[in-house]
Amino acid sequence: MEDCDRIFAEMITSTQGRRGKVKQLIGDQEKKVLQEDVSKLRGRDAELGRLLHDDDHVHMIQSFQSLSTLCDSPNFSFDAAAPLRSFGEVAERVSELRCKSEAVLKDTWPRISATVSYVDFSLPAAPTSMAGLLSYRRRLTLDGNTNYPY
Repeated sequence: MEDCDRIFAEMITSTQGRRGKVKQLIGDQEKKVLQEDVSKLRGRDAELGRLLHDDDHVHMIQSFQSLSTLCDSPNFSFDAAAPLRSFGEVAERVSELRCKSEAVLKDTWPRISATVSYVDFSLPAAPTSMAGLLSYRRRLTLDGNTNYPY
C-alpha cells in the first residue's frame, strides 16, 4: 500500500510541477508582449512629443497621419484581447492532456482493480502442530562486534 501511495504522490507532484511550468511560461509570455507594447507606445508618444514642438504644420499633419495609420497596421499589436485568444490554445492543449490522462486511467483502472481483487490479504492460519510452528523457524546469528557484552 505504501508503494501505491508513493507512486500516486509522485504523479501528483509531477503534475503540479508541470502546472507551475505552464503558469511560468504564460507569465513570461505576458510580460514579453506587455514590454513590447509599452515600448511601441513610448516610441509613438516620443514621436507625438516631437511633432507637438514642430513649427512646420504641414510636416506635422503628414507625420500625424502616418502615426495614426501605424495603429491600424498589423505590426502594431497593442490589443488587450490578443493574449486571451492565444492563451485559448494553451487551454485547449491542457484540456487535451486531461482527456488523454483520463483515458489512460479509464483504460488502466480495470486492470489495477482486477489485480487488487486477486491479492490475498488474509493471514495464514495459526500453526496447530509443532512441525507447523517450526516451519517459521529461522537461524539466529549474532554479530560479535556489535552485541553488548554485559
